[in-house]
Amino acid sequence: MNLDLLKAALVNANWQQLHTRVRQPTPPKNILSWLADEGSLTQRLIEFSHNHFKVQLLKQQQENILANEANALKQTDKLQATVREVLLYCQQKAVVFARTVIPVNTLTGKQQELARLDNKPLGAYLFAQKDMVRDPIEYTRIQLDDNTIIWGRRSVFYLGGKPLLVTEFFLPDLFS
Repeated sequence: MNLDLLKAALVNANWQQLHTRVRQPTPPKNILSWLADEGSLTQRLIEFSHNHFKVQLLKQQQENILANEANALKQTDKLQATVREVLLYCQQKAVVFARTVIPVNTLTGKQQELARLDNKPLGAYLFAQKDMVRDPIEYTRIQLDDNTIIWGRRSVFYLGGKPLLVTEFFLPDLFS
């Protein structure tokens, strides 16, 4: 799986509400169950892998975010944010590429812990917060240059009213 191709495709991803399947093909049922799941993806992957789950931190740094990410966060597209990218593994196979955008004003107070997750799963942290609220799930379908189809979803989460955007792409090894 070429992550550089996937990251490049993020720029032009066509995001839409999961329940409004107008402009994109309907996801196959086995993929739709992953896209529509409103619970913790971390917990589902732990169960799916029979506890053979791990997180690999690829990067976590301040950078300008994509225009569609800023739009989802209701921010200007010049926004600098902490961007965290990870691979989630089940049974030693990379099954999810996740990108989290954390605006600077979100990393204050208790939420400063988000900057120190390293190889810990974000989902475990988010779903343990009593004040966590989640916007509706959006989804996209990306066709890479090698004709691989990748399905992704994203949601804005709020912790103490402060937003962060979590984007997850389900890699082919999840379904093999």
